[in-house]
Amino acid sequence: MSEATTPTKMAEQQPSGTATKDPLSKEGEAATGTNQNDDDNSDKAGNTSISNDNGDDDEEQQRQQEQQREGTADEFRDEHEDEEDDENHDETQALSQSNNSSNDNSNNINNNNNESSSRRWWWFRCALPDEAPTLYGHALLEGPFAVKWLKFVGVTLLGICFMHWFIRQMNWEHRQNYTLQQFYTYESTMTVVDATVFFTVARLHRQRGVDHVAFLIVLFAATFYASYVTTFSFLQHSFTLYEMHCRWPPALWIFVAILIPLIVTIILWHVRYAVRTGVFVSKFMELVLAVVLLVAPYATSPYLHLHHWYVGWLAGMHANFDVWWSRATLAWCWGLYINGIAVYGRDPVLTCGYTLFLSKAQGCPYLDCYMDGLANPPEQIDNQTH
Repeated sequence: MSEATTPTKMAEQQPSGTATKDPLSKEGEAATGTNQNDDDNSDKAGNTSISNDNGDDDEEQQRQQEQQREGTADEFRDEHEDEEDDENHDETQALSQSNNSSNDNSNNINNNNNESSSRRWWWFRCALPDEAPTLYGHALLEGPFAVKWLKFVGVTLLGICFMHWFIRQMNWEHRQNYTLQQFYTYESTMTVVDATVFFTVARLHRQRGVDHVAFLIVLFAATFYASYVTTFSFLQHSFTLYEMHCRWPPALWIFVAILIPLIVTIILWHVRYAVRTGVFVSKFMELVLAVVLLVAPYATSPYLHLHHWYVGWLAGMHANFDVWWSRATLAWCWGLYINGIAVYGRDPVLTCGYTLFLSKAQGCPYLDCYMDGLANPPEQIDNQTH
């Protein structure tokens, strides 16, 4: 029977260079390894849980950061929009201020120009304002139209009264026994009607009032001229077919030959201005209507006589452009009208034919003698008396 091997002998039998392993130590090492693995696993699990927690925290932080960025972007956009609105508002205010300043400057320039032009062209300054006067806050007239019309009618009536007196003081040609009382009773109303039609067609409401020196000088120059030329014997003739064919002297024809080119030149200026301003067709139609309504009814009558008051009234109303030479033409023609009324009265264009028509239409009793004279000519009366 073999001898049992003891641990001591086994230890002795092993080589000296070989380490001896204790089973207990192996178990301890295994337990230790297991414990270490458990610790490692628990550490890993803890790290995993920590990493997960950290990931959630990071995601939450990222969301918060994104929200902060979005909020910041929104605030930035709002601030930017507010800044843009403020800038636009500032630019608008700056532009409005610049416009106001430019308008103020232009107004100041215009005022300075108006003041300088008023000082320089003082003869265009109206004696009375064109705006409607007021009394205790109430307008006495309805706007500048009524004011300008009233001033025009006033200048006309005062001009007729003055020229009526002046011409008789100068003993120039005039109708005898024609008084201002007769004018007031029989012809003043038709004169106001003539002035109203002239004022409307001539568009005087679009121009400055007629109560300024430039207009009045031309107007009264025409009234004086129309009476002064009667002191020349060759000009003491009427503008009728009979007078032209039978009684006009050569000097009168020379005078007309000089006058006609001047009149044609003024007409051509008006035509050229109408073409340039694009109103030629309307002005031409206006002239045609005036001829049809105001001239054609008289054309066939043997009693037709173109009084110079009528010529000035009819021609002057069509010189209605707001330029100096057209205004001067208008003032000259209206001066002829005033002269004709002041010197001879507002005689009818059809002269005796019109007065006879009115006398018959009204059954005037003084026509009985006239009718008796037609029924019994003077030769027959003389035969009966002898």
